Amino acid sequence: MHNFQCPQIFDISTISGYYSQTAGVLAGFALAALVVLMTPTQVEERASQPRGRENGVLLTLFVAFISLILATISYSVLAGINSNLARGATASSELIDGVPFALAVIMLFHGLTLLLDDAGADRAAVWSARAITIVGGPFIAFAFLSNGTLDTELARPGNTAESCAKLGLPGYISALTVILPILLTVVLIPKFQIPALRSRIRKFRSVGPTTVLVASVISMIVGVRVQNSPTFLLSAPELNVLVIGLFVFFILLGVILSYGYPSYRTSGRLLEEKTDPPIEETSARKQDEPSIINGDGYGRRRTTCLWQVIAIMVWLLRRALGPRMGHILRRRTASRRHYQ
Repeated sequence: MHNFQCPQIFDISTISGYYSQTAGVLAGFALAALVVLMTPTQVEERASQPRGRENGVLLTLFVAFISLILATISYSVLAGINSNLARGATASSELIDGVPFALAVIMLFHGLTLLLDDAGADRAAVWSARAITIVGGPFIAFAFLSNGTLDTELARPGNTAESCAKLGLPGYISALTVILPILLTVVLIPKFQIPALRSRIRKFRSVGPTTVLVASVISMIVGVRVQNSPTFLLSAPELNVLVIGLFVFFILLGVILSYGYPSYRTSGRLLEEKTDPPIEETSARKQDEPSIINGDGYGRRRTTCLWQVIAIMVWLLRRALGPRMGHILRRRTASRRHYQ
């Protein structure tokens, strides 16, 4: 057994129990949203829409639900491990098991964004949800996961009292934590998006949720293997690869969610607002518009056009019925002369 010199700041097993409860509650919310969206009225409404109008909210919520279930199971197992006897394994599992939980929360916010947009919510609410999904969620997840590397360093054998006091996050992790939200903000702004790449990604919008599902399953499998090895501890190079891999993954996920966002909903609503104004606005326009009753110039022009239409109809009727009416009159005159 290794003699760990650095004191343990947090009880990872106790915290994992709280994470497990939180993930279970969020999984219940995701399942409730799926059940509501699968009601007959919602199914009929989606079936009546043209093909290609599905914005992917069902897949997003389904992936969030599955990822939360996986996170609940992983955190429950981690909560049952004695962190004093397997400190290295619990510290390493803390990082690995946090991946599906973080991705599931991002998918929940992405599903909320799609629901708000589909319901025609205010643009400020939709864009706030998008900003949390693409910038805020990945930034907070990366910050928490990267800070978890400190627990792994504290659990590393061979530390002394002086080395434990000097332990801290490496400089490159702090730099990546600052660079990540800046890059994701640039990705979020439509002005800086590449049109050709956006059109291609929108054809494969399901890649984002599918990638999250695959990453969650892989993280759970790796986490279970780590938990079954009490002496396992991530090395310093493995931690660096994990942190850089998470940084790259969050950047790619932000690009996919931002570029693949369906824009036809918002543009469609704007088109409807231009072509079909609200009822109050239409009635106000009708009251202000001149008519035949008020006797102004516009009303007189409408009256003149109406009489012209009536005159044309009468002329057409005379042209169509004129010969037949003359034939009828000639027959009546001949019959009168015959009786006389």
